[in-house]
Amino acid sequence: MRKGARELFSEFWPYTRGDRLRLLGGGLLSLVLMGAELGTVVIFEAIVGRVLEKHHLTGFWVLAGAWLAMAAAGALAMAGSRRLAGLAAGRVQLRLRDSVFSRAQRLPADYFDERRLGDLLIRLTDDVAVVEGAIASGPVTLVTSAVSIVVFAAAALVIRWDLALVAFAAAPAFWLLARGFSGPLSRATDAERAASGSLASAVEESLSNQALIQAFNRQDAESERLHREGASWLRATMAETKLDSVYEPLVYFLETCCVLLVFAVGAWDVAGGRLSAAGLLAFAACLAYLYPPVQSLSGLVLSLSEASASAARIGDILGVRPAVAEVGSALRGRLLGRGRRGGRRGPGGRRACVHHHAARRLRHAGRPARPPAVRRPAPANLPGPGLPAGRTGAGPGRADHRPGRGQRPAPARGDPPVRGQPHGHSHHPRPPPDRRRRHRPALGEPSAAGASTGLALRAIASG
Repeated sequence: MRKGARELFSEFWPYTRGDRLRLLGGGLLSLVLMGAELGTVVIFEAIVGRVLEKHHLTGFWVLAGAWLAMAAAGALAMAGSRRLAGLAAGRVQLRLRDSVFSRAQRLPADYFDERRLGDLLIRLTDDVAVVEGAIASGPVTLVTSAVSIVVFAAAALVIRWDLALVAFAAAPAFWLLARGFSGPLSRATDAERAASGSLASAVEESLSNQALIQAFNRQDAESERLHREGASWLRATMAETKLDSVYEPLVYFLETCCVLLVFAVGAWDVAGGRLSAAGLLAFAACLAYLYPPVQSLSGLVLSLSEASASAARIGDILGVRPAVAEVGSALRGRLLGRGRRGGRRGPGGRRACVHHHAARRLRHAGRPARPPAVRRPAPANLPGPGLPAGRTGAGPGRADHRPGRGQRPAPARGDPPVRGQPHGHSHHPRPPPDRRRRHRPALGEPSAAGASTGLALRAIASG
C-alpha cells in the first residue's frame, strides 16, 4: 500500500535527527549560491548597458573583477552545500538502513520463507536511498527552489513586468507535465524494483549452491534461469527508460517555447522603445536562473511518487511484529554496570534487573542441552596400594560398597535413572560443604585414606 506525503514524513522524518543542522547549513549555502547568481545577473546588465552600448571599456575591468568575486563566492558556497548535504544524506541512509536491518533480524522465520533474499537486499539498498532523497534532500530542495523562484521572479518583475507575466504563465505547464508522468513512472519504478530483486535473488541462490549445482550438473539450467530474470529486468528498465526519454525532451521543448515566447514579446518592446537591448539580455539571464528551480519543484512530484512506493516496501519490514524481543539496551546496561543481581536495585533500578533476566532467558533459549555430568567415584571406593583386585580401602574383605539403610543402590549401566534422582548423578549422599572444597583425586589415583588402610593391613598380615 502506497504512503502519502504526510505519512511518509511522519514515519521517516525522525531518522534525520542528528543531521538537521547539516541539512540547514547546506540549504543556507544554497541560498548564498542563489545570491551570487543574482549578483551575476545585475553585473551582466551593467556590462551590457555601460560598456557594450556606450563603448566605454574603462568600467569593464571593475565589473569583471566583481563578477569573478561573485563566481568565487558562489563556487565556495556550492562546494560547502554539496559537502554538507552529501554527508547528511549518507548519515540518514546509514541510520535508516541500520534500523531496517536490525528490525529484519528479529522477524519470524516464516517472513523470510515467503520472500526472496534478493528482494530484501534491494529494499535495504535502493529503496533506502530513494526514501532518503524524499525525507532529507527533498525538503532542502523544496525550500531553496521556492526561495530562488521568488527572488528571480521579483528580479524579472523589476526588469520588465510584461515579460515576467509571460514567463510566469508558462510555469504551471511544467507542473502539469510532471503530474501526468508521475503515475506511469511510479508503476514502472515498482516493476523495476521487483525485477531487480528477482535478479539479485537468482544470482545469490545460484552462487551459494554451487556445490549442489555442480554435483547434479545443473549449470545450464541455472544459466537459463538467470537469463530469464535478466530479460525481465531489461524489460522493466526499458519501460522506465522510455518514460524518462519522453519526459525530459518534453521539458526541454517546453522551456525552449517559453524562452522564444519571451524573446518575441521582448523584441516587440525593444522595437517600440519600451525596453533596451541590455534589459532584454538581462531578462534572458534572469530567465535562465528562474526555470531550473521550477523544474526542480516539478521533479519533486516524481520523487515523492517514487518514494511512496519505496516507503511501502520498507514499511512492510518495519510493520511486522518482531518474534524476538529487543534486549540491546539491557545488554548495554549490564556492560555499563547499571542494575545488580540478587534483587538489589543499583543505579539501573528494577528495569535493569528485569532486562537482565530477559536477556538471560534469551541466551538460554537457543542453547543446546548439556550432556549428563559424570561424577568421579568417591575416594573410599578406590583400591589402595598393595591390595588385590576386587578389594577396596573401605575395610577388609569388602569387595564393593553395599548401600546402607535408607540409601538406594546405584543403577546399572544403561538403566534409566531412578525416579527423584537426577540423571548422571552418583547414588552416594552429597558430602558436606567442607568436604566438597577439598581436593578430589583423579580417576585411578590412590587416595590418602586408601593408602593408609593398605599399610595397616600389610602390617597385620606380617605380624
